[in-house]
Amino acid sequence: MLILASLTAVLIATFFTIRPGAAAALLNKAGYTLGWWTVDSGGTTFSEGDGYTLGFTSGQTDASLLEGGGYTLASGFWAGSAVTYRVYLPLAMRDWLGENWEQEPNGASTQANGPIASDQTYYGVMPAGDTNDYFYFDLSAAGSAELWLTHVPSGCNYDLVLRDVALGVAGYSANLGSADEHIQTGTLAAGRYYIQVYHNSAAGSAQEYHLRAVYP
Repeated sequence: MLILASLTAVLIATFFTIRPGAAAALLNKAGYTLGWWTVDSGGTTFSEGDGYTLGFTSGQTDASLLEGGGYTLASGFWAGSAVTYRVYLPLAMRDWLGENWEQEPNGASTQANGPIASDQTYYGVMPAGDTNDYFYFDLSAAGSAELWLTHVPSGCNYDLVLRDVALGVAGYSANLGSADEHIQTGTLAAGRYYIQVYHNSAAGSAQEYHLRAVYP
């Protein structure tokens, strides 16, 4: 039951005294009128019945809806009955880390996500049965690259492999357990390179790993 009410209604009246000559001069101008208006004590938009829903707004101007020429004017705090009220529920997202999430399927080089941007962190998960995630980047000119794989979930063992366009190994890091992986290459030829995150353990995890690559 919702009861919105005011125990005191405020009535505001404003009186203007205009000399007859001034009023006549104003009325004689084309397109102008001199009319009366009021400030009312409110509306009863929510007056419903046995459910006892009463809405009241002290000091509200006349609530009405005016339309014409492609325009709509809804006056009053609640605009009479013209306003449709909507309730928007908050959006809660668990572990939201931005747009740099892996996109499945990416278990093969032909499905690799990318091109990933230099010096940005990307996120992925490897549940049980998911043994590979592939990403790629392109070198427009010869240069070196450095890669980091961090936040490997406890109890898991992920390896990091860098492969050239022919899938030959250009860099490899295979530390034990959930230790971070790191690759520092020498000079690489221009072209496409694939980053393989390899799940080298039976246990899967819903916790995200972090992957970052820096290249020219």
